[in-house]
Amino acid sequence: MQDIGTMYSETRKELIDVVIDYLWSHEKRIREIGFYGCVFPTERLMWAIITMYISFVSRNSPLLTKLKRIDERPIRPDGGKYIIMAGDKTEGQELDPNGYQGDILWGGYCGIMSDSCIPGNTTDMYYWLGVNCFAGNAYHPDIAHADATKRALLHWIYTSVIESWFSEDKLEPHGKEALAEAIADGLIIKDGSSYKPSFVIFTPEQIDKLREDIYRPLMEETEPILTVLGKRISAMHKADFPKITKSYVDYHTYVDLWDFGIYTLMYAAQDKKLWMPEKPEQGTPLTLVIIK
Repeated sequence: MQDIGTMYSETRKELIDVVIDYLWSHEKRIREIGFYGCVFPTERLMWAIITMYISFVSRNSPLLTKLKRIDERPIRPDGGKYIIMAGDKTEGQELDPNGYQGDILWGGYCGIMSDSCIPGNTTDMYYWLGVNCFAGNAYHPDIAHADATKRALLHWIYTSVIESWFSEDKLEPHGKEALAEAIADGLIIKDGSSYKPSFVIFTPEQIDKLREDIYRPLMEETEPILTVLGKRISAMHKADFPKITKSYVDYHTYVDLWDFGIYTLMYAAQDKKLWMPEKPEQGTPLTLVIIK
């Protein structure tokens, strides 16, 4: 929706610039948490930091958690109960052929994927967001689409290669194959007998510290402006779809508010605060975050 892009542009100073300035001003404190990847160059590290902030707000903002709670799912002709997410392509639409993102057009995105990875675990242990040139399926990390067994193996490989005891020689054939694939995909760099993941790895304690010490104060600071924007977006959808149920409007509002994170990445890149991959495959590890 072009109106959403215009809204984020008009309110950039009140929301997106606040997020960017806050995270960059807290860079030293973020690095002091000591997670793997904390020494990455700022313009690479902040991809992961913003990705995890988007996830945190989505799961903790009082407004967003309320909006995405769908109580009234309409029954569809196929018997399913779900919300349809689609754009209006009827005649007479005055759309900018360059897209509502204008000069910083990124095209589509693949919303954050996450999974517990380990059987019996209830906490998500990997996160990944596809944007810009690496949003397409061809550039998704294997862990995002692997079956449960393969996902658990990949998680173990990704978190074990940084340990001093790790040795490729001790791996079973399927483990060696998974490691070789990660190296070929650029997710892990082999340097002699050592391995260096190109993505960020947190322990549970470290990610909790990032969330509570860094993210929560920022979320609380920006919740009022998100509330204002939420009312504005909701009014747009009510005007467009007057006969749609409240849950339908709420969920569309949630999705459009969630997009603040995409615009944060876009504007940070526009300001040259983020490193932009020259090839799609170079972008894949930028937003990949693993929890040990």
